Amino acid sequence: MMDKEKRSISNKKIYMWVFEFTGLALVAVSLLLFVFIRQDSHIKEKSLSDVTVGEVSQISYSIDSENVNEKGDYIIKGWAVQKGITYDYYKHSIDEYNSGVYNYMNLCYVKDNKLYILPTKLETRPDVTECLNDGIDYRYSGFSARVCEEDVYLTEGYQKAFLFKNPDAKEIVYIID
Repeated sequence: MMDKEKRSISNKKIYMWVFEFTGLALVAVSLLLFVFIRQDSHIKEKSLSDVTVGEVSQISYSIDSENVNEKGDYIIKGWAVQKGITYDYYKHSIDEYNSGVYNYMNLCYVKDNKLYILPTKLETRPDVTECLNDGIDYRYSGFSARVCEEDVYLTEGYQKAFLFKNPDAKEIVYIID
C-alpha cells in the first residue's frame, strides 16, 4: 500500500511540474510574440543621407485612400512601383527561372533630413499590371500603411515618400510631395 501511495505522490509531482513548465513556456512564447509584433508596428527613423534619393519620375504610384480607423490610426492604401525595373529570380518549388518586380517598399514621411518609415503591409494589386500595360507583372505592388494615433502628427507638414529596398539591399527613396 505504501508503494502505491509513493507512486501516486510521485506522479502528482510530475503532473504539477509538467503543468508549471507548460504554463511558463506559454507565457514566454506570448511575450516574445508581443515583442516581435510591437517591433513591426512602430515608426523607424533613418537619416535621409543614409539612402539614395531617386527622381519621382522613375516610379508610378497611387494613393487610393487615407482614412482613420476605429482605433484612431491613420491608414493609407495604394500602390507604388519602380517603372520597368525587374530582378531575376528562381522558384525552387517549380524549378522556374524568371524575372519580376521586387517590391520591398515602405511608405515614409520626410522632414528635416529624416525619414520616418511606416509599418507597411504589401498587398496584391493585379489591376496595376493592366493599368501600366508595359509587359511587366506588377501585381505585388499594393500597400497598406498605418500611422498609430500617437504619431498622427506626422501626417501634417511632412512630405510623403516611398522607400524601396532592392534585393542587393540598396535603398532608394522617392519623395512624392
